[in-house]
Amino acid sequence: MADSEAADFRRPSRRRVFLLTIFVFLLVTVAGAILIADLEPAKVIVGEPERPNVEVDPSLERLATEPPAIAMVAGQTVIVNHDGSGVVLRKGVVITAGHVVDYHENDPDDKDDTVSVFCDGKEVQGKTVKSTMLYDIAVIKVKCDGKTLALDTGRIPADEQLRLTGFSFALKREDGRVSGRITRFVRGASLIPDGHLTAKVDPMVTSIIPLEDEMRRLLKIPRLRALAPLVNPGNSGSPVIRMDGGIVGIAVIAQNSHGRSFMVPAINIRTVLKAAGVSENDD
Repeated sequence: MADSEAADFRRPSRRRVFLLTIFVFLLVTVAGAILIADLEPAKVIVGEPERPNVEVDPSLERLATEPPAIAMVAGQTVIVNHDGSGVVLRKGVVITAGHVVDYHENDPDDKDDTVSVFCDGKEVQGKTVKSTMLYDIAVIKVKCDGKTLALDTGRIPADEQLRLTGFSFALKREDGRVSGRITRFVRGASLIPDGHLTAKVDPMVTSIIPLEDEMRRLLKIPRLRALAPLVNPGNSGSPVIRMDGGIVGIAVIAQNSHGRSFMVPAINIRTVLKAAGVSENDD
């Protein structure tokens, strides 16, 4: 009798544990969805192989008001895979964000490493020779002309004026067809000191960026650097440059709820180039 009463006493406790487990599972699922929604890669997928009513406006004449070093880098920005930006680091070599090319690279068994690059006023086909998810940087070999640009791995003060150059994708769909204009831009930017937020943040919204940064710290990989202002669709792969034209990073992601963007620093770009066996200078 005593054993039966003890079993009856334990049953509600087991039921509460079961209900609590279900509640925690649902809570974790919702939190995960919030984390994913908080991070938006700065690109737009056009979708159709034919892009009717889409006008590409390189707007090189707009660069006349920029300092020569800025204008040179901006003039070598390109459109990659119809949905992101990139820059011609030197003749025949383009660097962009890894997710713009879906992390495909030169593999005999991989048929999806061919990418389109809009440069020199025309669209040409290139090959992704290296694309890594951990660094989110891709190296493309393609027939694009350009002068050799410098990667700048030096320290950047938070108050230093930088420039972000690339293409803005103001595209929309009408009757299922893509229309709009892709225009070149040059925008001011600056580093955001660690821990500083530029917009009001919902206390329920957290960020996966610290987890990524911890992974990079454990693997001894330099962390992403926060930037202001936010990048727009199509800006993934845009070079971030100093006023002397040195490339300090590549824009990769926007974090809208925090009002900031992130770039991969130049030292990581150099690491990926070495892994790809690609020289920064003309061969």
